[in-house]
Amino acid sequence: MSTQAIAAVQNATQNSLAKSEIYILRSWDGGPLRQFSNVKRSPSWLSYEHRGDHRRRFAGRYVCDLCQTPVNGVYEPNYRVEAWCCRCCRSGLTTPDEALR
Repeated sequence: MSTQAIAAVQNATQNSLAKSEIYILRSWDGGPLRQFSNVKRSPSWLSYEHRGDHRRRFAGRYVCDLCQTPVNGVYEPNYRVEAWCCRCCRSGLTTPDEALR
């Protein structure tokens, strides 16, 4: 593939990502929040078809109900915290950044 062809593909990909949006939606009724997009934004995004919803073609990271931060995973609601929350919020910290301090 020529250098010009590679540059054209890269430009098309960047334009596609610029036009796409990340939607924060529930995975299912009562389920966790998750990032969704109509394009695959990175190799880690999974193919995800949800009843033909064009916004949910690909699924990204989970989003904590409490701190609204994209995280690798969330805990199910329980008797202590009635929300899908990240490890930091579940342990009483307010944001994942505080865990790094």
